[in-house]
Amino acid sequence: MNRYDPLSGSNNVKVLSEESTMLSMNSSIVRVIDYKTLIGSQWLNDEIVNFYMNYSKSNFLKDESEVLIFSSQFFQSLNTGSLDSEKRHLKVSRWTKKINIFEKKLIVIPIADNGHWYSIYIMRPDCLVSEEDAVRSFFILMESKNYEQKYSIEIIREYLYYEYKCKVLGSIVGDPEGLSKKFSNIKTLRPQKPIQNNNYDCGIYTLVYLEVISKNESILCCNIAELDDLTHFFIGIDFDSKRESIATLIRLLTLNQNKGKILKFSNGNVLSLLENHSGEIGLAALDHCPQLPSAVNPIVNSSKTEMVCKICSFVAKNKKNFKTHKLVHSSVTCNVCNAEFVNDYSLKMHLTRKHKLVESPITDTLFLTESGPLDVPSYNIELFLTRKSNLELVFDSHCHMDFIFDRKLQSRPHSYEEFVAMYPLMSHPLLEGFITNFIQPKTWIKYLSCADHLIESLLEHPGVYFSIGVHPHFSDDLTPEILNKMEFVLMSNPKCVAVGEIGLDLSSKNGVNLNTQIFAFRKQIELALKIGKPLIFHIRDAENEAYQLLADIKLPSDWPIHRHCWNSSVGCMSKWIEKFPNSVVGFTPNVTIPGATNVQRSAIKIPLSKLVLETDAPYFLPRGDISNTFHQVANFSIPMNALHVAAQIAALKRCEVNDMLLSSRDNIKRIYRV
Repeated sequence: MNRYDPLSGSNNVKVLSEESTMLSMNSSIVRVIDYKTLIGSQWLNDEIVNFYMNYSKSNFLKDESEVLIFSSQFFQSLNTGSLDSEKRHLKVSRWTKKINIFEKKLIVIPIADNGHWYSIYIMRPDCLVSEEDAVRSFFILMESKNYEQKYSIEIIREYLYYEYKCKVLGSIVGDPEGLSKKFSNIKTLRPQKPIQNNNYDCGIYTLVYLEVISKNESILCCNIAELDDLTHFFIGIDFDSKRESIATLIRLLTLNQNKGKILKFSNGNVLSLLENHSGEIGLAALDHCPQLPSAVNPIVNSSKTEMVCKICSFVAKNKKNFKTHKLVHSSVTCNVCNAEFVNDYSLKMHLTRKHKLVESPITDTLFLTESGPLDVPSYNIELFLTRKSNLELVFDSHCHMDFIFDRKLQSRPHSYEEFVAMYPLMSHPLLEGFITNFIQPKTWIKYLSCADHLIESLLEHPGVYFSIGVHPHFSDDLTPEILNKMEFVLMSNPKCVAVGEIGLDLSSKNGVNLNTQIFAFRKQIELALKIGKPLIFHIRDAENEAYQLLADIKLPSDWPIHRHCWNSSVGCMSKWIEKFPNSVVGFTPNVTIPGATNVQRSAIKIPLSKLVLETDAPYFLPRGDISNTFHQVANFSIPMNALHVAAQIAALKRCEVNDMLLSSRDNIKRIYRV
C-alpha cells in the first residue's frame, strides 16, 4: 500500500490549533478541543454529543425521515429567558420552520443540565394528530442517574402544545376545547436500563441509549407498557469502551477527510493516529479509506478478516498479515517498570491502567501533572459532619433561591419555612447564611414590587442577603424603569448588598448580541459606582471585551468585585487579580468535577485571601464526596453544598477545611460588609 512519506517534505503539513476543525459531517463540526473532552473522565461537550447523535441517525436508522434529533442548543434556547410558555415556543419556532414534527415517529431532545446529560424522547408524535391514537404518544426519559427531571418534561410538554396549535391548527390563539387535556395526559415513561456508575459518563450513556434504540427500530412500534424494561436491549454493550470507540471513529473520519495530509498540532498535546520522532503526526493518504464499521466499537473493520492497525490505520486482509505488519512498529519499553510492548498503543494502554500516567488510550501524548488532568483527591463529608463541633460555619457567597423556587420544584412553596421543611439541609446548624442573586428583571421586579410571601419570608430570615442585577442572558430586558427600580432597592433595603450578577457572555448559551450586553453592563457598573456598591461579575468567553469596557469606564482597580464562578486558566486568574487586587474569585462545585482541570489548578494556585466559596445553586451538583452522606435527593444544588467546595479545594491544596471556610468568610465580609 502506498503511503505519503511524512519525512519527504512539509508541503502537505496541516497545522491544527485547539480551535481547528478535525472533521465536518452534515451539520456537525468537531474541533481538537471538542475531541479532547473524550479524554479520561471529562464531561462530553455539545459538539461531541451532537456529532455522534447525527452519526447514529445517519448510520443506524433504516428510515431517517421518521426521526428528528434536535441539537443540544434547542433545549438551552427553549429554557432560557422568558418563563411564559408561549414566548418560549416563539423563541425556538424557527427550528421547525420547514418541519412538521407531528409527521415524525420519534423526536429526540438531548439536554445538558449543568454538565449532566440526559435525553427526552417524544414517542409517536404523529399519533397526536388523531384523537383515537393520541394515547400511543408518550415521553421516555433516558436519564442515566434516574433523576426525575419533571421540570424539563413539563417544558417539553408546553412546547408540544404550542407547536401543535401552530402546525396542526394553524394558530396559537385561543385554547380549543380538550386540547390542554390531551397534552397534559401524555404520560412519561422512566424505563429500566443500565445506569452510570460514576459521575462523568452521563454523556456516554446518553449516546449509547440513542445508538441502541436506533438499531432497534421495532421500539417505535411498541406501546408504553412494552417498554418499561429496556435492559435486554443493552446486553453485551460495553459502556466503558465507548469513549475510545467514538474517538477512533473521529480519527478515522479525520483520516478520510485529510487524505495526503500530515496533521501537526501546534500545542504539543498530540491527538493522532501516527506519531513520528519529529513530533509531526501523519494521517497519511490511503489508497482507499476503510469502510467504517457499524458495530459499537469501530476499531476494526466490520469484515471478519480485514483489520485496521490502531497505530497507523494500515488495513490488513487477515490476522497473519496483521501480525506481520505489527513488526513494523519496533518494540517499546515502559520507562517506569521496564515492561516491553509491541507498539506505542499497547504502551499507552499500560501507562493508563498500570501507572495512571495518561487518562485514556485515546490520547497520543502523556498528560503529566503539569499539563493535563489532575489526579483529583476525593473527600468525605461525613467525617466533617461528625466533627461539627470543631467545624467553622458555612456561608454561600452566591446562589439563586428564586430559580430553585420557580424552576426546580414541582409546586412553589407558600413560605420559606415550608421550603426548609421540604429540604432540612437548609436549616443545618452549620449553615450560617448565603447571598441570593436576583438576576432576571421580569421576575425580580415582580417579587420586590409586589407582596410575595415566599420571597419576603426568605429575605427576613437571619443570615440571608441578596444582590440585584440584570444577567447578560437578560441584557435586552434592561430599561430605564428597571435601572431606577434597581437603584431604589439598593438604596432602601439594607439586605441588598451588591449589584450583580452582571457582565458579558459570548458563549453559545447566550443569544443576546454583544452591543446590547455591553450597554447593560456599562449602565449597571455606573450605577454601582454612583451608589458605592460591590459588583458581581459573570464573564464567559469575553475576557478581552470585558477588559476593554472596564478600561473605558475607568473602573477603579481597588473596587470590591466578586468574579463569580471561575472556570478559566491559572494565567487568566493571575491577570485578573493583578488588574483588580481588591477582588475575590468564586469557586463552585464544578471544582469537584473530574476533568475540570482549569478550575482545579486555579483553586490550587489562588491565595486564600482571594477565594470565596459559592454554589451557584440550583446549578452544579457536587461530584467528589465518597461518603454520599451529604447527598441531596433533589436534582439541584443548595447553599449547604458550599461545604463540598471547601472540602474539595482543601484536598487539592492539602490544607484544612476550616482554612477554606474561615478565609472565604473573611473575604465575604470584606467585599460585601456582611
